Amino acid sequence: MKIIICQGTPVVPSRMLDRITDQAEFFIRIDIGLHYVAGSASIVAVKRKGQVVHEERIPASRIPNKGLMRLLRLPFIHLGYVRLILRALKKWPEARESVFIGRHWLCCCAGLLGRKLGRVRKVAYWMGDYFPRTGSIESRIYQFVNAWVTSRADEVWYGNRRMMEVNTAPDGRRMTSGAEKLVPILYDAHPEVHGLWKPENMSRFLYVGYVQESQGIMIALEAVAAVRNELPAVKLDVIGRGPDLDRAIEHAGRLGIKDRVVFHGFVADESEIHRIAAQCAAGLAIYDPVMAGHAKYTVNSKVFMYIGCGVPVIITSDAGSCDFVMDGNAGVKVDYTVASLVGGMKEMSRSLEKHLRLREAARIQAAGFDNHAAILEAAVKGLGDRTEGR
Repeated sequence: MKIIICQGTPVVPSRMLDRITDQAEFFIRIDIGLHYVAGSASIVAVKRKGQVVHEERIPASRIPNKGLMRLLRLPFIHLGYVRLILRALKKWPEARESVFIGRHWLCCCAGLLGRKLGRVRKVAYWMGDYFPRTGSIESRIYQFVNAWVTSRADEVWYGNRRMMEVNTAPDGRRMTSGAEKLVPILYDAHPEVHGLWKPENMSRFLYVGYVQESQGIMIALEAVAAVRNELPAVKLDVIGRGPDLDRAIEHAGRLGIKDRVVFHGFVADESEIHRIAAQCAAGLAIYDPVMAGHAKYTVNSKVFMYIGCGVPVIITSDAGSCDFVMDGNAGVKVDYTVASLVGGMKEMSRSLEKHLRLREAARIQAAGFDNHAAILEAAVKGLGDRTEGR
């Protein structure tokens, strides 16, 4: 069965599908860039062996990205998102007999419309994020579209069990008419950097991703300030950008830790991100349980990047990938408080023997990331033999 995977381009560049592209009998990769800051959408479609067959871009929206104007901006981007996917599918007659795997609810919308138009045969919704009901307009729109996609996809695949448990109608009913199953999200291991860490970096920590308060940047800085007397060599690397980056830089200055924090900003070279990560004692995956409520029901990409680089994780219990980390003994679980995070940093840094055990556990987990082809083959098996989609 031929496969089309459609996914949103992550904040940190990813090569995680390259080897599938080489291994599959026929593979089309569609990477969509949905940039809320730039207000643009772009597409690059790749066939087997990495041959680019289609590229297109929607220019940036001129609508301001704030307040009520943001609500006008989002439909412009989202509709363009779907339109680009449909136009790409139209170019390949082979797609008509393919399974379309949507790694985002908007990707899956395009797949379902493509099925209606006869451009794909089957659609699987591979859920990597779930946003709980909050009552906001954006939440209501998401819940409506997610319910429509869930109820019409031939199968729904969940990246973790928490998403499977919560993705129901308001009255608790299951919304799917097809099969539901757990399918691990695909990530790459990076063994080439596993040997870069040195014991003198026992107190060097890493924050990767969107720089915003709800993902713990402020309490990470406060924890560095609080622990500096007990861990005199403590350092924090921050990779990424976001709405709270300037506030975070100012906050580091107020705390007197500018010499202990390196703000790298956006790093386009993925190998450089891996090199920095591998030299750190632990990666931080700390989420405000109120402000980032959706983090409980998502596959936290930064966690898998850390593990792929052989780096243990300090993670809050509400994070969707907490069970994965703790089941593999590859990290330390903390609460979303400065005191608890300080405790996690000290636990990670004070015993070389324990730290080496955590690093080895992370490497063992990373070794399991390389079975992409087997995961997809098992997930798709039987899907192509179902009756024609709705």
